[in-house]
Amino acid sequence: MPRNYQLKRNNPYRMDRDLYMQITYMIKRYRDLILQYNGVLHGSTPPADGMPRGNTTGDPTAKKAALMIELSCQITAIDDTIAELRGKYCRTCTGEIFDPYEAFLDYGVFCYYRSEPDKDEAPSYKTWKRYRAEFVYKVAKNLNYF
Repeated sequence: MPRNYQLKRNNPYRMDRDLYMQITYMIKRYRDLILQYNGVLHGSTPPADGMPRGNTTGDPTAKKAALMIELSCQITAIDDTIAELRGKYCRTCTGEIFDPYEAFLDYGVFCYYRSEPDKDEAPSYKTWKRYRAEFVYKVAKNLNYF
């Protein structure tokens, strides 16, 4: 089963494949989005293009603001989903605080939180796929994609 496969049966979080992949890659870039946001916030304007008579007036502040708004919306949508799923899956078998983002990225981390320590059983791969589909669906919902 491919890594980004969506379950077809009994999946209330099923969505269009292109949208699913777009949101999945955005979630995987979460840490880079934060770094990019901070870079835009504290960065300087790009250098001039060197042309003596450009036909457009540059507005670096407006460009920075537009980029920061876009990044902020994406970061907030992922943060809200993390907070929601942390509350939903707060009961873990290890007694630790559930980390939804790391569980989204790695099946082993998901199994660590959801497996009982004294048993040799772990959640199935399908269960992790359902969790990932829920995570992606909620991020898309927070971004008002549907």
